[in-house]
Amino acid sequence: MDELQQALAEMGWSLIEQERVVGGFTGTLYRLRLRDQVGAEVRAVYKRFAEGRDAERTFYQQVVPLLSHGVPRLYRIVAEKGLLIEDAGTSVKSIFRSGDAASQKEILAGIVALFAELHASLEQVSDAWRQDGLVSPYPFHSSIDFAKAALVELGEQLGKLDGVDRALLAELREIASFFYPRYQRYVEGRQTFTHGDPHMENILHDGRQFRLIDWEYSSLAVPVRDVTILLQDVLDQSLHPFVLDLYRSEMEIRGWVFEADFDDAYTACMLDNTLMMLGFELWKYRQGHLKKAEIETILAIKCGWIRQCARKLKREC
Repeated sequence: MDELQQALAEMGWSLIEQERVVGGFTGTLYRLRLRDQVGAEVRAVYKRFAEGRDAERTFYQQVVPLLSHGVPRLYRIVAEKGLLIEDAGTSVKSIFRSGDAASQKEILAGIVALFAELHASLEQVSDAWRQDGLVSPYPFHSSIDFAKAALVELGEQLGKLDGVDRALLAELREIASFFYPRYQRYVEGRQTFTHGDPHMENILHDGRQFRLIDWEYSSLAVPVRDVTILLQDVLDQSLHPFVLDLYRSEMEIRGWVFEADFDDAYTACMLDNTLMMLGFELWKYRQGHLKKAEIETILAIKCGWIRQCARKLKREC
């Protein structure tokens, strides 16, 4: 934390209190109370990058200043090792999980509206960003790498978790071998700037607005990809059609008409992101952030989603 103390001193700020945020993050997070140069108290978060995971720094330097909303304010790049940003509220995951059906729909509606506003408003400018080298098309090779890592994580749990056996591992390997050579053609539709990893731990709410953190995987992609990542935290599948219908409506209000291949793009992104997040959930379980009963429930649900998506795509081949 020496680099943070030095950065604060250069800003004329001082540290009042710090608390490490515990969770399955790719980096180390601290929630801070600070005093700025005029004596006002400031609530902030310091994210110290994990080794080799500092791509978000470039995004905050080059792209965030061009976004009108949806992102916490950047206070400082800290010695190329981390970000000092506004404390933009509480992760919505715990709020969502503890809410009733009405409050869950209200949360989802707010998030979907934010997604639609960002996706629709940034389509044209994001193409200019691509030409200027500020953003890149979605790297499909990373999906293959994440899928392989997820299958390795699953293999580590053979015979240890309920339902994880060689038959399941073989089934998911077969699905991956069918899907990934075809993935790119399923998602060749209209593209825009996307967050790339908006699961609910990366969405904050301060009582007034939703904002997104952890932009490491932002890229040009079909916009529904962000929706399928959000749905990874919506284990009640009966809510998925509500989210999709609302997203279509919010995008159409903003002038975005989806092409006929929307369903295939959604299904393909759902398969990819469910397999990817399966690996991440297993990693969180190994790190002690999930209980055995929780990961077994997640595995059963998400393997079901993967099967559904694979059956749909195979029928249409």
